[in-house]
Amino acid sequence: MAKRVSPPPFDFSLAAADWQDWQTRRPELLGRFVSEVYGCIPAQLSMDTLAVEELVTADRQRVRVYRLGTADFSCSLRLYLPSGDDCQAILLYLLLADQEDSFVPISDALAKSCAVALLRCDELAKDQPNARETGIFTWMKQNKVDAGGTGALAAWAWGLSQAQRCLQRDPALAHLPTTVVGYSRGGKSALWACALYGGFAGCAAVHSGCGGASLFRAIPAGKERIAEITKSFPYWFSTAFSAYGGREEQLTVDQHMLLALCAPSSLLIINTLEDPWCDAASEERSCALAKPVYDLPGCQGSLSYIAHSGDHTFTHAEWEWILQMIRRKNGSIRS
Repeated sequence: MAKRVSPPPFDFSLAAADWQDWQTRRPELLGRFVSEVYGCIPAQLSMDTLAVEELVTADRQRVRVYRLGTADFSCSLRLYLPSGDDCQAILLYLLLADQEDSFVPISDALAKSCAVALLRCDELAKDQPNARETGIFTWMKQNKVDAGGTGALAAWAWGLSQAQRCLQRDPALAHLPTTVVGYSRGGKSALWACALYGGFAGCAAVHSGCGGASLFRAIPAGKERIAEITKSFPYWFSTAFSAYGGREEQLTVDQHMLLALCAPSSLLIINTLEDPWCDAASEERSCALAKPVYDLPGCQGSLSYIAHSGDHTFTHAEWEWILQMIRRKNGSIRS
């Protein structure tokens, strides 16, 4: 029997001499997350803006609907706009399968001169066990593009990056800062989109837990760990990821590295103390370990962590903290 070789002790540090030095480390770390945790949609795939439609809702909100895609695959991006020309920033949110537009406090955001862009996760890949047979995965299979074991989280992250590209192609919006926001599994995708693709002014991950802001190596019994999450939702992650259940020490990454890879985008991590799945202490430690990268000279972003009493519900107070973050990032946003 071959002797098992133990991995070297895990290095939690993210030491870098300066911002340029950190930039040289990013490609290697991103590659590890692609191969071990999430996978990614092949770089050659992109969506064009196929059509744009202007609508007015029953309560007189202006909505611009973009149809994104190719000849064989498409999805929609709905952009709610403040009245007149008073738009100072964009909040991009990934709607989960059971959420409608009304889940987001659109009126509150518009009143603060912040447009709201909404992308549905299930138009990119269904949030169900056969996810790799739906949405963008179907298109890749039909066109003989190797998905490489990529999971649904990566498909949703790719969709968020394509939505950002669409907004930047619109001359009236290209100059506006965009903050990507996700809740629960959407928070995991928002973080991966921010780290892998960049270009966002900020990222807010709410109750993102295991596979999001929580450290894999520090989640206590009773909270969701790799073995539990890959048993329930194996299709979210790379096909390689489930092998690390109970073997977290074999991973060559941990989630503080993901948070650090989001820099220089400003980052807001929100969790609750009574969340049945997410461990607040682990997310707090993850943020602390990522902070040295945000403190490097040359990094213009900020990293904030909020833990408060509550369960796994996305609350109005949490939305307010996100809008405050956007306002701090862009001083012209109304309070």
